[in-house]
Amino acid sequence: MNSIIIFPEEFTAQNLAVLRGVRAHYALQVHDLKVGLTVAAAKLGGERGRASVKRADPQEVWLETDLTDAPFPVLPYELIVAVPRPQTVRKVAQIAATLGLSRVHIIRSANVEKSYLSSRALTPENLLAEGLKGLEQSGGSLLPEVMVHRRFRPFLEDYLSPRLGELKPALKVVATPGAKCGIDSLKFSGGGCSKTALVAIGPESGWNNFEVLSFERLGFKQINLGVRILRVESALIWLIAQLELLKDIS
Repeated sequence: MNSIIIFPEEFTAQNLAVLRGVRAHYALQVHDLKVGLTVAAAKLGGERGRASVKRADPQEVWLETDLTDAPFPVLPYELIVAVPRPQTVRKVAQIAATLGLSRVHIIRSANVEKSYLSSRALTPENLLAEGLKGLEQSGGSLLPEVMVHRRFRPFLEDYLSPRLGELKPALKVVATPGAKCGIDSLKFSGGGCSKTALVAIGPESGWNNFEVLSFERLGFKQINLGVRILRVESALIWLIAQLELLKDIS
């Protein structure tokens, strides 16, 4: 059974949480809660553990919690992704939370439909809902910060570039079909054990030349993800898994 994520404001006492209204209905429908059942649970942004169901009806769900496990560590990776189709935005938000990424930047690219930036999938409430599903799946409790940037150059020049000195990323990669180098050409600097990596994944058609050159001017290395064209959500999982292996051997 997936973990139940409890909002901090739902705690009415140190070990008692009450889910009301829509939240109670969701818990009953999705988690099939019954009085006496003990389930995995986590406080959003905090500890993990178990919760016993003390009341379960459509108006209120009472949970007696025992949350003593520390949150899972966050992967020190920031994802930069060209804004995809709305259904893919939902998948990316879920996967980022499931994997435990630190931050996600959804940005404009010339090779995607501009209308995607108007999708309701990008509203804070919908991104939160999808992120919570990812935490429920993984048993985690820490959500990645998801930021939407509606213009490409201001993101790189005004937001990302000034942060590079603070982040000191051990690795910066921009993935796009047709790049000459693959994942085997990468290496974390400084050992990579606790270093940040910046990972930019373009649309299925790739970033355009201007976008790739803009990333390269900031020190990003251009790589391909093999001969096959991957969907954005598949590329995300593939690349993060490869980086975790690479970090261990760097």
